Amino acid sequence: VGAAQVFTDWAGEAVTGCALAEDDVWYWSAADSDTAPQHVQAGLASATRIGGYTIAATVDSATVGGMPVAWTLRGAPTLAAASADEWVDLHTVTGQSGWTQGEVRQFTIDTDGVVPDAMAVVQLRIT
Repeated sequence: VGAAQVFTDWAGEAVTGCALAEDDVWYWSAADSDTAPQHVQAGLASATRIGGYTIAATVDSATVGGMPVAWTLRGAPTLAAASADEWVDLHTVTGQSGWTQGEVRQFTIDTDGVVPDAMAVVQLRIT
């Protein structure tokens, strides 16, 4: 019941138009499945160079303990590439424990100064 939201492009501007999410917010719950990895994914309105993203914890005290600890944000330049499982790892995170109700964490994608390719589909692969 956490939410991945507010992608930013390479220039730091908010990305809008996630095809699968109302108000550009995705929801995921550890209770959805007992097997890893799990994922949420969405198509963007147009291919975008992703520079960062935000994850907000649930405000429900009964489920905040189910927030993800590790994940990889992946992207695909086209829907066809995503369908063919041709993902590019954009950002890997581990050790994100100790979430509190409603906590918001921001993540910046470090590319060592290399401008990333534009992605049309993004996926948060929770491990």
